[in-house]
Amino acid sequence: MGLNRFDVIKEINLYSSENNKKGLIQLLCALLDDESFKNDNMDLVYIIISIGELYGYYSYIKDRIPEPFDYSESIRRNMYKSFDNSIYYNSGQLSLLKEIEDNQKVFISAPTTFGKTKLVLEYISLHKDSLFNILFIVPTNSLSEEIYIKILKYNRSVNNIYQVSTNPKFNSGKNILILTPEKYLLLLESKNPSFDLYVMDESYKIEEEQDASEKDDPLNTRSSKFRRIMDTIARKDGKVIYLSPYTYNADDSMKRFFSKYNIVKIDRKDNYVNKEIFRIEGSADFKQQLNNDVIGFTKMMSGVDKASRIIKELKSNTIVYVRYPSEALSFIAKCESSIDLNNISPRFRDFIKHIELNYEFDDSKWYILDGLKKGIGVYVSPMPRYIKREIINLFNNEEINKLVVTSAFAEGVNSSAKNIIITNDIVGGNIKMTPLDLLNLSGRAGRFGIHSQGNVYTVKNEVYTRINDCIANDDSIRPDQCRSIYDIEMIDDEYLNGQEMTKKNELEEIQQAYELTNDDLNIALSISKEDKLKLYSYFSSLNEEDFPERKQVISNISSEEKSKIIESMEYIFKELHNAGVEIRSERGTVPAFSNNNTFLWGKFYGIHSSGNIKEILKNRKNYIQREYNRMVQEHINVKDSWIDEFISNGIVDNFKLYNQAFKFISNIIEYRIPFYIGFYISMYQLYCMKNNYNETVDYDIVEISNSLENKNLEEQYNKLLEYGFSLDMINRIKEGNNTIDLLDDYEKTIYQEYIGLVE
Repeated sequence: MGLNRFDVIKEINLYSSENNKKGLIQLLCALLDDESFKNDNMDLVYIIISIGELYGYYSYIKDRIPEPFDYSESIRRNMYKSFDNSIYYNSGQLSLLKEIEDNQKVFISAPTTFGKTKLVLEYISLHKDSLFNILFIVPTNSLSEEIYIKILKYNRSVNNIYQVSTNPKFNSGKNILILTPEKYLLLLESKNPSFDLYVMDESYKIEEEQDASEKDDPLNTRSSKFRRIMDTIARKDGKVIYLSPYTYNADDSMKRFFSKYNIVKIDRKDNYVNKEIFRIEGSADFKQQLNNDVIGFTKMMSGVDKASRIIKELKSNTIVYVRYPSEALSFIAKCESSIDLNNISPRFRDFIKHIELNYEFDDSKWYILDGLKKGIGVYVSPMPRYIKREIINLFNNEEINKLVVTSAFAEGVNSSAKNIIITNDIVGGNIKMTPLDLLNLSGRAGRFGIHSQGNVYTVKNEVYTRINDCIANDDSIRPDQCRSIYDIEMIDDEYLNGQEMTKKNELEEIQQAYELTNDDLNIALSISKEDKLKLYSYFSSLNEEDFPERKQVISNISSEEKSKIIESMEYIFKELHNAGVEIRSERGTVPAFSNNNTFLWGKFYGIHSSGNIKEILKNRKNYIQREYNRMVQEHINVKDSWIDEFISNGIVDNFKLYNQAFKFISNIIEYRIPFYIGFYISMYQLYCMKNNYNETVDYDIVEISNSLENKNLEEQYNKLLEYGFSLDMINRIKEGNNTIDLLDDYEKTIYQEYIGLVE
């Protein structure tokens, strides 16, 4: 970096006289990043920390924290200690904690490195005697897993005084729930509970990112649900904290929202990690930024090709962002191994053996393991939770130094990366990232307490320009830019356009025709009024004598017999289809029904509900291959069917087999099936109540959804499932009479870690 002591002292004096906190922070980060200069000039590090009240930076020099130079410094420094004396805070963090204390409802915008969640946990520590029920709302399952582990660790530090769960149900005593939008809306429908503290993380997700063609998919419009929940908790009596990175400006709709509910907006722009943005689009950029006159690096190369060349020049832990899992596969193939498998930790070795034993069979190999054997971790959405968590641990512990990720990682997952290479600003199906998503992704470079400098490498000029524009312009939240039908019913009439108002009036006319009140329709809160009325209208067209049959169908959803569950699923999904409710699946995944009306979700649910993961993968592969062979023999056009997603050169593609299997678990079994069935049951109950049927219809929607998601697992094992253990591991614990005798060495290790957190 070319630092010299004389110039650093001059800058310290200048920034100190100008009270320039930002300049002091940037200078301190530069010192900490230059290991040689730092070691010879620790006194300057101490001086900057003291002048700027930046005591949180002691986390970089834990073994070299100085004795206070006088009594007043000792008193001041101790004021910045956390509740449990384990860490120090910076002055900006401490002042934010004071703002949280003083205001009932706050919207906090700060960089990803600011430590917002840590400060919320500090607030909880200070008030744990009066905070009985706490709710964290997060936009995705990935972030739910991240927050869940953080809170388990926090709860352990306060003697496990809270029951911590990611399921929408209360236990006796004190509770901390970490729920996605759908699960919170499910909880509201069943109990409408109150919490002492509401924390809504990643609040910028109220801004729509889907393209217009997908905005009315009830399970893709998470931003719409986030907007609904933001409004719902603003009306509550408890304390409300909204957390969001970089959202320093607000459009008119957000300003109206803040004013309506007396929400105090608090901005903190101190970025405690330096960021440097590099453009490496062609060979000239490569030479200039990486000091290497590389041959063959051209602007026309793919982003993955460029990333595989750039990463060779980077010494520290590096994340590579790609659009699709298939690009992760390509990246692995292009990279050379960077580890010696004969010289890895026992835990890493046990983890590799665990994957080989439990996930691979015959000629079916999982690309995740190929990556690990080269020192490359992969973090994509369709993967078992404990596998993702272990890969992040390996990366943070520097046992592997490359991590290739998709957008699932960018939504709040913390890692110890110094660098990130961004190959594109596109997510999934050619949808451009919002400015806030792009800022959040670039914020993954650098980690407070580990890397004081974060480097962002872009391989496209457009992405480089967008990131710099986002940083310069302090982008706004714009929740009103793309409205779904679900949104229209929530927005005040005065803010709707003519077309939206017409649609709202049409729905209200249908509602009045059935003599349904808004309170009546305050159920199935994750779905639009339009779909509710479609299903209610369908029930109205049926004969009364048909309804006892439906009651039995619903009861069988919680059956111990798998065949009854699948039969009930098929019955309900066909009813939804007949009612005109569109049953969607994400692009490229298995649809609910095949072209010949076979209920595919039921077929695959049956496969996934039996045996261990290896058997599931085998059975899935055999079923797909048989179906493909049958279609070929019957001269059915495979290209127009669901099965084409799995086939390459006439056989099941292993990459697609694994990705789709785990995507089916997370997206269909744990998400879409409980969603649609819960919707059906809620509307069925409403219809029976409004039409005075004599039969008793009283179903616990939360219990039914949990039974589908948890495969009717006994209550005592639900916590293991929440933590991320596979169903196969849990079954072996049960078979071993609640011992770990039947677990492999890696499974025993993570089980003991789990016990250490919860007991």
